[in-house]
Amino acid sequence: MILAIDTGNTNIVLGCIENRKIRAVARMATDVNKTDYEYAVGMKNVLAFAGFQPESFEGAILSNVVWPLTSTLCRAVKLLTGLDTLVVGKGLKTGLDIRLDDPGQIGADLVVGAVAALHLHRPPLIVIDMGTATTISAVDAQGRFAGGVIVPGLRLSMESLSGNTSQLPRVSLDAPAKCIGTNTVACMQSGAIYGSAALLDGMIERMETELGAPAAVVLAIASFIAIGTKTGFGTVIHYVPGEGQLTFAAGSTSIVGAWIFGCIVTPDVTRYAKNGKHVSLAAPIAVYVGLAMIELVGAMTAQATGNSSFVAATAALGLGILVFVCAIFCVWTTQDNNIYSASLSLQNIFVDTKLEGKVKHAWLAIIVAALAAIFAAVGAVKYLLPVVKALSVLLPPIPAMMIAEQWCVKNSKENQNINWVGIVSWIIATVIGQICVNRNFLIPAVVSMVVAFFLYWGLSKALDKSWNKEATGKAE
Repeated sequence: MILAIDTGNTNIVLGCIENRKIRAVARMATDVNKTDYEYAVGMKNVLAFAGFQPESFEGAILSNVVWPLTSTLCRAVKLLTGLDTLVVGKGLKTGLDIRLDDPGQIGADLVVGAVAALHLHRPPLIVIDMGTATTISAVDAQGRFAGGVIVPGLRLSMESLSGNTSQLPRVSLDAPAKCIGTNTVACMQSGAIYGSAALLDGMIERMETELGAPAAVVLAIASFIAIGTKTGFGTVIHYVPGEGQLTFAAGSTSIVGAWIFGCIVTPDVTRYAKNGKHVSLAAPIAVYVGLAMIELVGAMTAQATGNSSFVAATAALGLGILVFVCAIFCVWTTQDNNIYSASLSLQNIFVDTKLEGKVKHAWLAIIVAALAAIFAAVGAVKYLLPVVKALSVLLPPIPAMMIAEQWCVKNSKENQNINWVGIVSWIIATVIGQICVNRNFLIPAVVSMVVAFFLYWGLSKALDKSWNKEATGKAE
């Protein structure tokens, strides 16, 4: 068992830790005038009250912000347990990368708080410690201590207020029933409790911005919290689709098809990556973690509010301003990839023609963006669902054939004018996928992918040497 000591300006907290779990916590007052023997007796008494004896401990560690007490507490632990105490500070390797102007100035309490937070959660993180002073620490996405904020603690602020004003009394730190107080005590309590909460909310929001949390992630988290606090998760859990909804086959194919579209454009947006490992790592994280979470929260938001409109649903949760800001960045970061891929595909049309090299990629991107804006302005979004359903059947066979050629066929058809094997495989797989949609059979997108994969593989093995060679000769 380890004796962990956290010394603050007001209290000393003793923690009994066994197998990485806190077995007990005890507190005693911080007093710089006490001797090592007095602290040893005090520790023995509070630990005995918690059910632990000095011989139970195998190690001790101290986090201390009251530096005059460091040696005193170490001697007290030695007297009590016979153990030497590790002191959090210079020379102790914690694994925390501290990015401050002077890393030596950081308090031990901030170090242990950040290390503990990184042990429990993935960065970026905001760590709040409410003691005599309230500290808000920021840990960036790389797990580095980026800095923080120090403000007067709740009790210190209240003592300062009552001590420096003649007509304001000392009050207990109880949360009032409402924010707007109707008497002096309630007003002071409201200012202390709700004021501190608002301060923390505002600081967290600003620090999130500086930490660079993606707008879509911020919006997803905010929507999730708003659902729980305003509508409750019962509306989501007990949701029952009404009449006129998509069949399972159509709905699943729309979702799978949208994700498959991401697989198709991934080579375009990652073509300048340093190496394949970066792509292999980034793509699954973006799709399976980021996109899945955002789509899930989006569906929950629509169910909780009963409104499928993104703007209307999030506004109903009181997220109007946040939605406006996040939507701008979300649309920008999503559509720039779509515009880039679309313009790149159009540019490939001019390969081996008189226009090759004359049609600039930038101009094609501008044209694509302008056409998209026009479609949106004339209300083309109302036809989005039929388009998504159609693309969900047309697109899935394509990555399946790409995988088959790369890993099974291993015979590139780049030098052939027409890839007849690919065309035939795509047509057959698309037709089968559409039949599955019409008959509500399995997940049509997955079925069409499997069909396309094996068709492309089989036809390539059987016909590559004859069919494609003959087609190439005729084209020449």
